[in-house]
Amino acid sequence: MTKFIFYKWKDIFEYLPIESKIHKYQDEYYNSIAECHNNINVNVFIESMLKMIDKTLNEAISTSYLSITNETININKL
Repeated sequence: MTKFIFYKWKDIFEYLPIESKIHKYQDEYYNSIAECHNNINVNVFIESMLKMIDKTLNEAISTSYLSITNETININKL
């Protein structure tokens, strides 16, 4: 559901594994929701989601870079 909400906002989120990051960091995710509920302030949740998005983007960029680098190395060996 989260991915769908983000995707409706920006198309790039169709390709980013946000839900897998939420699962990976689910303790942080649920703690931020609880803190928002307790403090009646969504800032903690928004910051938490932005950190997960940032981590996801950094991993995607890093993976893409490594893939491109490996392909370049393989081509150079030919």
